[in-house]
Amino acid sequence: MQIADRIHPITAIVYSDGGQFEALLQEVTAAMTEHGMRLAGLLQRSEPKPDRLKCDMHLQDLATGELHRISDDRGPHARGCVLNTDRLLRACATAEAGLSSRTDLMILCKFGKTEVEGGGFRTLIANALDLSVRVLIGVPSINLTPFREFSAGLTREIAMSELGSDGLAAARHLWPDLWLTRRNGGARMNRPLEKVPLVSPSPLVSGMNGVKRFAPLLPIFER
Repeated sequence: MQIADRIHPITAIVYSDGGQFEALLQEVTAAMTEHGMRLAGLLQRSEPKPDRLKCDMHLQDLATGELHRISDDRGPHARGCVLNTDRLLRACATAEAGLSSRTDLMILCKFGKTEVEGGGFRTLIANALDLSVRVLIGVPSINLTPFREFSAGLTREIAMSELGSDGLAAARHLWPDLWLTRRNGGARMNRPLEKVPLVSPSPLVSGMNGVKRFAPLLPIFER
């Protein structure tokens, strides 16, 4: 186990190429699922359209497998944001229902514009930390400064270039302790993690302009 995990329950993969990161995160998630880890969260799956400049965007709920379309079709020449925030909120509500204290890891695809503005996945991250569940999230390099302001020292940052292109190797590199397994009747099972609650009942406090961010309180994860 890396010591950083004990005081940095959030892991941020910092990237500049969204397409490459989406592919890597899908491979990492598939490897973890195959290994028997209990996952929650939302994974982006973009669907290119030959007659559209913008992809259709879907979020896959990792606890249920359900797909949520979160983009609007604004015509073949649309160039601006096509995100439907109401659909995003519904997907977040579903993902929250799949989160529990038995979850090994919450995976979230992106700290994007919606999160920078104070919405999106922020509440999901807070709820995961309330349950002492670790979080993996992608952070575009252009959003790194507001993400740091939000996470307030609870994050270890890893450049995507450090992980290579092998999803299985990347997953093992990120959390060696989650790969300690035992066999039971031929089935691979992840070792249960002992968790203690956060030292504060809520890791969020109101910052300037009413934007919520994490209080600098460090949860301790015992292995």
